[in-house]
Amino acid sequence: MITLLSRILSQFITLYLSLFILIGSAFGANSEDIREMAKLGEPDAQYQLGILYSLGERSALDDQLRDAIDEKLEALNEMDELTDSIRSSLFSNIDNNRARPDLNLADFVRNPIEYANSYSDRIDADINIRSDLERLSLVAQVQKMQMGFIDQKIDMLTLRKSFVNSFEIENNSEAAKWFSLAAEQGHMPAQYRMGEIYSSGKGVDENLNTAYMWYLLAELSGNSDAKVKKQEIERLLPAQTIRQANALVYMKASAH
Repeated sequence: MITLLSRILSQFITLYLSLFILIGSAFGANSEDIREMAKLGEPDAQYQLGILYSLGERSALDDQLRDAIDEKLEALNEMDELTDSIRSSLFSNIDNNRARPDLNLADFVRNPIEYANSYSDRIDADINIRSDLERLSLVAQVQKMQMGFIDQKIDMLTLRKSFVNSFEIENNSEAAKWFSLAAEQGHMPAQYRMGEIYSSGKGVDENLNTAYMWYLLAELSGNSDAKVKKQEIERLLPAQTIRQANALVYMKASAH
């Protein structure tokens, strides 16, 4: 029980953080505000504009929505299993104490949480029945909170998706242009995106050498995923090309 509650608490913290990020994304600025800030050279706005032009954001949001729905179903199943286990124990204890005058099963069926709270206050309450009722009440309250958080997450993702879908123009070349402008200013997520763009040829001509350099810059900026991607490309490039790329990147990094 304690392990379950600890895990749920950890999920709540993660959900809170993701909700703050999603709320900021959904309500922070509309596409025209982002465009104007990007034109003024603001790297975060340039990065956001690149995302709005790219197709990948929609796919990512679809994946996040599916994950959130799966998370909800999994949480419901876990809670159902736990509730069934507690109910089994409760009914067994009730059978052993059926003659007790303080048991009112009709009230329990009508409102388990209220009955659990009132029964627990009784001086003559059976300790095993009281324990089961308290656990049922706690599980019901935790489930309500957990479902509320997950539903909020789904709502925010849906709102974010609606915002992205309202940006009608989908242009990978434009996405690459705005990512590049942000990346040139040292914007780490944009640097990583540029590595993806050049390794896939999405919006630009595929160029593994350039992809390698952008991944290396993102790695130097603190992106651990970029290191993995860089190492994958490194195996495909000649040693001389890698040495030259490293020299250029370290020269560029030292200039910032």
